[in-house]
Amino acid sequence: VILNDFVNAANDIASGKQIKKRFRMYSAHDFNIGSLMEVTKVVRHEQSLPEYGSLFGLEMYRSKSTGEFTIVPIYLAKAGESTAQYLHFTGCEASSHCELNKFKEMTKEYLLPERDFYNICSIRTEL
Repeated sequence: VILNDFVNAANDIASGKQIKKRFRMYSAHDFNIGSLMEVTKVVRHEQSLPEYGSLFGLEMYRSKSTGEFTIVPIYLAKAGESTAQYLHFTGCEASSHCELNKFKEMTKEYLLPERDFYNICSIRTEL
């Protein structure tokens, strides 16, 4: 659900659509962060397991010269106690920046809309 939300926002920004929330933050357990790192195909030797109290983020950039949108994974081992590391995605090892369409292709099988999550898990609540 989190990855789907990010990809939808990235698509909207790349298409020029105005969005209300340009920054999104979620709180999760270390195993949830590890799962998100796994499905986004972060090169695991750079950060094998997230530490307790760590931060993992996906940043979107637009090249001033080409207009191309790219995604960059960042990791902070201990929030407030360390500096951010720029990681790499498997398949985009030449740079921390991975072209948006390539990132979407690499992660498409893990995208789950929130409504589908609620239906699959038989959660009966209003969204």
